[in-house]
Formats: sequence, structure tokens, C-alpha cells
Amino acid sequence: LFKDNENITILPPIITNNDELVIEKLRAKSQFPISYSPNGKLLFMVDKNNTIIFYDWKKDKKFQMLISPLGTVLLSPSNQYFESGNGHELLRFRSEGQIYSFEQFDLHFNRPDVVLTALEYPPKELIEVYKKAFDLRLKRLGYTNSRIGNSFHVPKIEVVNKKLIPIEVLKEELELSLRAWDTKYMLEKIIVKINGNLIHKIDLNTKNIMEYSASLKILLSKGSNKIEILTYNNKGAVSVATNLNIEYNSNTILPNLYILSIGSSKYINSKMNLEYASKDARDLANVFNQKTEFFNSIYTHTLLDEEVTLENISEKIAQIKNCNHNDYFYFFIASHGILDENFDLFLATYDIDFNNPSKRGFAYSNVEQLLSEIPSRHKLLMMDACHSGEIDKSSVQKMIASNVEYGNVMFRSSGSTTIQSTDDMNYLNLMKTIFTETNKNSGATIISSAGGTEFALEGDEWKNGVFTYCLLHGIINMKADLDKNGMVYLSELSQYLAKKVPEMTSGKQKPTSRTVNTKNDLKIW
Repeated sequence: LFKDNENITILPPIITNNDELVIEKLRAKSQFPISYSPNGKLLFMVDKNNTIIFYDWKKDKKFQMLISPLGTVLLSPSNQYFESGNGHELLRFRSEGQIYSFEQFDLHFNRPDVVLTALEYPPKELIEVYKKAFDLRLKRLGYTNSRIGNSFHVPKIEVVNKKLIPIEVLKEELELSLRAWDTKYMLEKIIVKINGNLIHKIDLNTKNIMEYSASLKILLSKGSNKIEILTYNNKGAVSVATNLNIEYNSNTILPNLYILSIGSSKYINSKMNLEYASKDARDLANVFNQKTEFFNSIYTHTLLDEEVTLENISEKIAQIKNCNHNDYFYFFIASHGILDENFDLFLATYDIDFNNPSKRGFAYSNVEQLLSEIPSRHKLLMMDACHSGEIDKSSVQKMIASNVEYGNVMFRSSGSTTIQSTDDMNYLNLMKTIFTETNKNSGATIISSAGGTEFALEGDEWKNGVFTYCLLHGIINMKADLDKNGMVYLSELSQYLAKKVPEMTSGKQKPTSRTVNTKNDLKIW
């Protein structure tokens, strides 16, 4: 953590007799020699529990660093923390004799900026970066500092009939009797998830109530069902999850796979034509059609070039809505990605107005809505388009596009304008790196070929979009089988794409994941 620098003079700390007594007591507890930070304010030691300690003996403040294969957590004296990797898995909170997971208090205590401020070591500029990332997180979740307040009171929820529900069931339908309550704040919502999929939400915001009861009938998935039931109060606090683990022993046949593959290389405005987008869609559909041993039946829907209209997309989606919740749904789009005046993403249809993408363009907000309406609990969206990653709208501006072609490589750009970040720091990416998202989504994993301010590339070298090329070769040639067990899972494919695409584009294009269902790692190949 502390490194020598030629511009830093490391002075020995000024130690009084009383300080020496404190240090001697600490030295007895440390497995290794005690070291000092470069500014002489902190002691560095490792205690007998293998916890790294940073101790400000002048102010009697102790910081603890927990390190494990899961990740790392730096914990401040006031219990704020700074995590990396999956460090949150090391955390539990205790309040009034009750043990809570990190989700219960994450909005209150996951504060890298506060931890770094308390350390009194990092520069103020770095602290401000983390503060902006935290503020962005609050905004995305619909909260403000004043709304979450300083209270750590949590609501409660129970399954009234929990003792009557067996571990193994033979019926697909399960009835849950729920009771949620809070003794201090109004209830906001109740959510029910199965294997990471949001399957039911009860909005209580407008009811102004502190107690609510309901009876719900839910459909179980074939095999293992990890059911999570939570309630939120209007301060952003979430209850301890009420969990049920139920095995549904079904004799039904294998699930079906539904593929909707859309590729638009041709447009009414022929100046915007692409070379390989429609080929991307055909290639992807053909590859996934081969995996019949995974599925009972595969239903493939392709829309290419002139067929890519809002009406045709709606018609195909309507057909796929007949799928079962046990079925799989793969949704692929290769096209131009266009941002309107509000920096909202539209995917180009054949008849889109490139100067007004909201006119006949396929809005990404509609894509998200469609995903939530598909009954499947195994959903994957892949987008090979410019600007398909998320954007922090508060930190971008329009600019004149350049380099739409480079040799045999073409950017899937939409014309003469694009966007760039107004900040050197990408706060959105930083936010995703340092915070585990506790907001709930439909359960779909969404992979974008490029960041929100980036172009997607295609070219003769690959005869595809580079993202699609890497995706197909990652599974066909098993390059994405990172653990070499003969199977490719979605988590492996995402890691492979995140590394391979930047390598092949000299860092010009970096795939991102808009959302990830970590509790449903799909077997892809």
C-alpha cells in the first residue's frame, strides 16, 4: 500500500515514552516486524488472525484489511469499508443480535471515499474520484444522501407458511404467504427472485403503509430453486433475505432454445450501409443451431437487412413470449448504435432516420422492457454495435466523429457526430468496479460489444464484427473454455471477450456487461 518515492522523504515518527509502550504491546500481537507508513502516521502490522492492521496510535484509530481469494476489504474504525473483487462476501453486520448480509447496509457503509479520508494519506483528488462514483451509484439506484439518511433501521419479511413447504416438491406451482413490516419507516416494495431472476415485484410506495401481507403463487424452475424474498423501506434499507431452497423434481423434457438474431447491413440511407452486420446475425444463428444435445428443440428467428423493422421485431418477440420459464432465450443484434440528443441508445433498423433515431429506431429502453416480458429465466442479450455499453450522461458531450474507416476496418458509427467523456475518469466503469450492484433486474445477462463512448469495429480481416468474430471463435474453437473442462460457461465467455477484443483492436474497443446474473451462469457450449 505504501511505496517509496524519490519525491517523498520518509521521516521517522516522533515517538514519546507513552507511544513506545503502545507500540510494544502491538509488537507482541504482530506476526511480523512492525513498519511505518511514509508519513510516519500509521503503523503496519499483521495480527495472529492474519488480518493486516493499519493503526494510527496518536488518534487510536485502527483500520483492518481482510484478504482472501474472494477479494479484499479495507475496514475503517467507524465500519465504512472499501472492497475489491468480491470482498463483500467477507462481510456480515450484526445489529440487535441479528446477523445481516452486506446488502442490508451496503448503501450506508460501502464508502471508499470516507475510508480514504479517514486514512489521511491519499490525495484529495483521489478521494473526490471515489466520492463521485458513490454519488453516481446513488443516482442510478434512485436515492440521495438525504433520502438514505443516517438511520440503519431495517424492515423485516417472513414467509408465514415456511414450515409447511417441503425441500422437494413434485408440483410446479408453489404458494407463499408473505408478511412484511417496519416499525419506523414506510415500506417501499417486496421482491421475489428465483435463481437471480426477478419473478415478482409488489410496489408499496404509494400505499404509505408500514405492514403488508400477501399470498403469492409462483412457478418453480426445473431442478434447484434458490428463492430470495426481500422488502425495502423508503430509506433504502433492505430486509434480511428470507431464503427457500427447493428442488422441483420434474419429468419434463429438455428445455427449448429460442434465438432471435438481428443483423442490419443495409439501410434506406445507403450511405450508412455496413459490410458484415447481417453476416454476424446469420453466423451466430447457425452456430447455436448446432447444440441440439442441450435442448429439446431450437427455434431460430432471423431478421436481416430490409427485414429489420420495428413491426417485424415486435412480431418475432410476440412469438417468443410463448416460451416456458424453463426455456432459454438468446437475443443478438448487430447494427449501428446511435445516441439521440439525450444520449439514449437506439439500434438502427432498416428504415431509421439517422438524424432522428427515435423515429423508427429500436430504443434500448424497449429492449430492456422486452427482456423483462419474456418468461424465460435463462436470458442472454448480445449487442455488436457502437455505444452499446452504458453511458454516464452527466459526463459526456457531442463531438465530430473521425476515423470512421481505417484501412480495411470500419467503425459501426452513425454519421458525423459521436460523443466523448468530459472527464478523464470514467466514473461509470469505476462505479461498476468498486460497488456490487444491489438493484434488482429481470435476470438477463447483457453483453455489449463496446463501451458507451466507443465504436464497434468490423473489417475484412475478420469478415465479421470483431466482437462477433471473437464470440464465435471463442466457443467453436473452445478458446473461451478457460478452466479447460470441455464446456464454455457465460462467465468464461465474458472474461474471454473482455480480454480478446481489446487485444485485436489495440484497445480501441472494450466489451462491457450492462447487467450480469451471477446466480445463473449459463452453459453456452
